[in-house]
Amino acid sequence: MRYFKMTRQPITNILSSFINLKELELDCGRYCSWNCLENLCLPFLQILKAKTIPGEKLASLIENTGGYLNEISIEFSLPEEINNKKIIQAIYKKCPKLKYLKSIFLGENITEFEKILINCQYLDELFISVDNLFEPDKLFEILTKSSPTSLYKFRIWNLSKPESLKLFFDNWKGRHPMSFLEFDFKNGRDFTSDLLDLIKKYKGERVIANYSFRR
Repeated sequence: MRYFKMTRQPITNILSSFINLKELELDCGRYCSWNCLENLCLPFLQILKAKTIPGEKLASLIENTGGYLNEISIEFSLPEEINNKKIIQAIYKKCPKLKYLKSIFLGENITEFEKILINCQYLDELFISVDNLFEPDKLFEILTKSSPTSLYKFRIWNLSKPESLKLFFDNWKGRHPMSFLEFDFKNGRDFTSDLLDLIKKYKGERVIANYSFRR
């Protein structure tokens, strides 16, 4: 079996029988323990999509893959700093072939997140929400300093300090023009004509290739 989707926590260890599974989608819709993910070994897993799954269990699952994961999408995991840190650590230790990452919760784990950029040299698309970052400037600083050359596609949600973008754009000069596939502001009023003019300016300077706003 190559693909399997679960919308509820299983009452058996059915997942352990899918040793050759390539893609796993977990979408529970409500918080459950998901103890079945502990010590689950899926050595050939390439794509993992998870919604409403405890962070500790996700970290355990990623740790027990065989290094083939190239796409990880995590949504609505409980925003616990310790478990989020475990997820980040599992990714940069076990996912050298990662190309796409969607992760909502960073919190104070910015330094650990930088190790993903350093260790995952094939990463080319990053989808991240910055609404729980006290200083998004730090994230942008790390992105310009440590992103692999392959990374230039971004989806950024819930940006609360649009003024921090200018420094991000300035520091990105000389790299592959970035593509903002989706751009979202925490406060819709932060989207102003001045900001649009700023983005157009950097598009003209080939810092930005294209952009799209989420309204």
